[in-house]
Amino acid sequence: MGLEHIGETLAEDCPDKQNPLWNDDMLKHNAPELERLLESVRHFLFSK
Repeated sequence: MGLEHIGETLAEDCPDKQNPLWNDDMLKHNAPELERLLESVRHFLFSK
């Protein structure tokens, strides 16, 4: 998987909290920061 595809997949997974890539051993240490980010931007980036 290329870096651009990984980035797109991670971004698409954020609003729904469907985070299979975020749970990877190399990324899961970012969980607190991801949650903080989502709390800050969800209302204007992911309005449906």
